[in-house]
Amino acid sequence: MRKSLKSALTRTVDSLSKAGGVNLRNLMHKRLGILQYKSSRESGELIFISKILPKILSPTKNPILFDVGLNEGNYSNSLLEVFPEARLFAFEPVATNFERARERLPNGRALTLENKAISDAPGHIDIYDYADRDGSSHASPYKAAITEQHGAEEVASHHVECVTLDQYCADKNIDKIDFIKIDTEGHELSVLKGGKRLISEGRIEVVQFEFNEMNVLSRSFLRDFYFVLEGYSFFRLREDGLIPLGAYNSINEIFKFQNIVAISPNLKAAASPFEIENAWR
Repeated sequence: MRKSLKSALTRTVDSLSKAGGVNLRNLMHKRLGILQYKSSRESGELIFISKILPKILSPTKNPILFDVGLNEGNYSNSLLEVFPEARLFAFEPVATNFERARERLPNGRALTLENKAISDAPGHIDIYDYADRDGSSHASPYKAAITEQHGAEEVASHHVECVTLDQYCADKNIDKIDFIKIDTEGHELSVLKGGKRLISEGRIEVVQFEFNEMNVLSRSFLRDFYFVLEGYSFFRLREDGLIPLGAYNSINEIFKFQNIVAISPNLKAAASPFEIENAWR
């Protein structure tokens, strides 16, 4: 009965979309912060970095920030503009992207760039990318991300060093991560699993990670993130604020581009002014 009702609703939405010339399904998804990435404004990243995160981290004078999946450095640049006194650690395993980021990011700052990956175990990992493009934003530990999701006929691979968050922070004497952004094309859950000691000891305050089609390839559900980040409050980013997701609900298992923010229990209250009331109801 429930399945037939869902099919009927889907057909109704598609029919109305066709009649009105508007894709109602995409419009509804956009209202919920689920869309195809076009800009940092539409994805919610702009308001998050400039308005929300500074309020959440306001008690911390010199926050420690991690950017896992640096790519060419756009996100890190935005963080440094808003948090000029922060210590930033950024990780990019693909050498070409790493060099581009190093050229673009400012010198003379408390900035550490690492040409390596973060995973759930130390060692090495293969990163796949387009064979005819040396360095792209789609590089992933999952080959199907390049072949199935992006239609590449030929794939290149990079055998790169990887470390865990726990190991790296221990080696660098980093006591706490105030904020970590993770964009690793489906490998986000593995990154967090490598920081289970930090998480269990309450030493990672705010996490932003992508959740999309790549999680089908890595077989990681939103439910898994709730388990790893037990006790955290989950939100979805929208261009004008945060949508509270509440306790885990399978209705949120939507494999389409979205940014999820998880906030530790002691910081949750700082996000409340930016929640979108009744947006999820």
